[in-house]
This record gives sequence, C-alpha cells and structure tokens, in this order.
Amino acid sequence: MRVLQVVAPTSGAVSFTVVDEAFTPVEPAEAYLAHPRSRSNVHQTRCAAYASSLKLFFEYLESREIAFDAVHLDDIGRFRFGAAARPRV
Repeated sequence: MRVLQVVAPTSGAVSFTVVDEAFTPVEPAEAYLAHPRSRSNVHQTRCAAYASSLKLFFEYLESREIAFDAVHLDDIGRFRFGAAARPRV
C-alpha cells in the first residue's frame, strides 16, 4: 500500500489517498478521507497525516488477515499499542 498525492484536474486542489498494490483506492480509507477533504479549514498536511495513518492501519489489518468490516476494538488497541512502540523515522 502507499499514500498518493492527487491533484484535481479542474480545480487543481491537492488531496491524498491510500491505494493498494494495484493502485486501486482503498475504499474505507477514501470514505474517511472524504470528510477532511470537504472542509476548507483542514490543511493538506493534516490530510496527508490522516492518509499515512490509514495506510499503516490497513497494512496492519492485511498482515493479520483481518477484514475491515470485521475489526473489533481489541484489534484497534493492538494496532495502537504497536504503533506507539514503533520508532518514528
């Protein structure tokens, strides 16, 4: 998975999205990212950070073979604990 910066062809607005290995947008991430995109007061840097965090979360789910619609609170806790334990680069 990767985070891509996208530019709207008509308006030139910059946004970010999460795509899989086939460069297909990850739909649940797209749905989440639509909210900050629609607000004019959310800076691009914050949208990029949201997309990066979503990428990590979906990689986590994929590595543990957990479907997005089957996520439990425990899964989120394990992801969060693991993310906090990782060194920042």
